Parts: sequence; structure tokens; C-alpha cells
Amino acid sequence: MTPQEIIERLPPFARLLLDKAADVYGVAPELIVGHCRLKPIALARHAWWAALYGLFPHWSFPYIGALTGHDHTSVMYGRAEYLKRGRQPLMLSAPAPIVVAIEEKVA
Repeated sequence: MTPQEIIERLPPFARLLLDKAADVYGVAPELIVGHCRLKPIALARHAWWAALYGLFPHWSFPYIGALTGHDHTSVMYGRAEYLKRGRQPLMLSAPAPIVVAIEEKVA
């Protein structure tokens, strides 16, 4: 599956988080969804996975991996590395209106 196909099948809130990670890290969403291991791209991908898991902890790592086109062990490692660097997931530290907007899109 191509990165564009993965992006097109993402739920709206996952796409919002992907766009936020792309903006924060200055990386194209297609690169974040891909499998490139260059550091700036991997950091953005790790932040995206951490945000997804942070907002939806009931989602399993295999589910996030399938949703984002990666193996669940990559998601587990990426999230752990992101949190090890002392960062908080993207949207959890965002102002409340952004989180409310995501919740409204989900509902």
C-alpha cells in the first residue's frame, strides 16, 4: 500500500494528528507514513504514534500499526523512544480547544 493510500484511509482524527506532526517537524505527511528512517522523519513518525496512543490508549499497538502501515513492534519502539526523549504526545499538551475539535470530529 502506498503512503497516499494509507493517508486516504486514515480516520479523520488520525489524519489531524498526522498533519500536526508534519507541521511541527516540517516533514511531508507522505514521508511520515512511509518507511524512511532518516532522523527528522522518524522523529515525526514517533511523535505521531505517541499522540495516537496517548489520545486512544484503548487502541492496541497492532491496531495502530495496521492503521499506519507499520509493524506493531515499530510502533511500540517509536513511542517508547519518543517518550524516553522526555517529550509529551503532540496533542495532549495542546490547548483544550484543539482536543475538543478532535473529539467533535470523532463523534
